[in-house]
Amino acid sequence: MEADLHVPGNILFAQYNQLNSWNPSDKKTTRVVGSTWGYEEGIGADALFLSIGGFAQIRPTEVVVVDSSNACLRNVNRITLQTEQLVGQCESSGYVDGVGNNSRFNRPEHVIKDLMSSNHLIATDQDNDGNAVLRSVDLVTLNVTL
Repeated sequence: MEADLHVPGNILFAQYNQLNSWNPSDKKTTRVVGSTWGYEEGIGADALFLSIGGFAQIRPTEVVVVDSSNACLRNVNRITLQTEQLVGQCESSGYVDGVGNNSRFNRPEHVIKDLMSSNHLIATDQDNDGNAVLRSVDLVTLNVTL
């Protein structure tokens, strides 16, 4: 594991199925998580993603990643590089409000912090009719609502 992955000033970026960290001082890119296509919770390169649609940094050591094709939002610890399912049911798409893995996403793409509520995220998704919708994710209760 690289110690500079959580240093303030490093820039995170998603590239296909990987989350990477770029250090502007030495111009080096380091993989944070992801390696090949698929779904697997794990540490660093052992964590697999189908496609990262976006991410939001919640704290300096915590990032929420949208795993679009696996239909869920996943948490990444930038110190341990461990991933875990946050909300939605990875590998099982649908459109259901609920708590944690009892909620479902059809095709989440992007996520941002809710500027009106510091404990919430706003994620884009598609409803059952294919319409683009915004879903709220409560980071305390893990409740997902329209």
